[in-house]
Amino acid sequence: MERVGSYGLVRNIKGTIFDKNGLTVITRYGMLIASMKELKNGCRRIIVEFSRRLREQYKTNVKEEVKDMKKVIFVAAVLTVVAFAFGAMAQQKTTPPPAKPAPAADVWNAAVGVLEKIDAAAKTFDFKKIVTPKGKKAIETMMTFATNDKTKIFKLVENNKEKKLSFDYLKTGQTLWIIYKVEGGKNMATKIEIRP
Repeated sequence: MERVGSYGLVRNIKGTIFDKNGLTVITRYGMLIASMKELKNGCRRIIVEFSRRLREQYKTNVKEEVKDMKKVIFVAAVLTVVAFAFGAMAQQKTTPPPAKPAPAADVWNAAVGVLEKIDAAAKTFDFKKIVTPKGKKAIETMMTFATNDKTKIFKLVENNKEKKLSFDYLKTGQTLWIIYKVEGGKNMATKIEIRP
């Protein structure tokens, strides 16, 4: 309980003001409430004076609360900016340098087509790649392939068993299925299947 003014009025926790007899005189929202007994005893003047002072005090309190709220908002904004700044600095310190790109994995390609020209000395051959998109005319592309000692040349025989063959077995006009990768700008054949 808090004393209010010099008239013996008391304010409780909720903001309601009582006189010394415990009767409600004014609520925190400025509503005047008085009993007939108080009015008869000449309390009307006290209530009116008290009401005027309370309204003035309420206006002052509102202004102070607005000032206090502006201070709180300003402090919160400053703290937010500082927190973001420290967060950005911490992130810059903990971010590792960009990793070096991993070496490119071998990219394997496949092609089906017809053997056109053979260079036995260089162990290379020209190949007409044939691609037939669904419902469209076939597209033919000329490609040159190189081979080495690791190139596997084979033909499927009974029960899908592979029969190993040499480079000399390749002839123009054969249909081939080739697995290859690009090395140094050349198409390097790794597997060649001779198809009937």
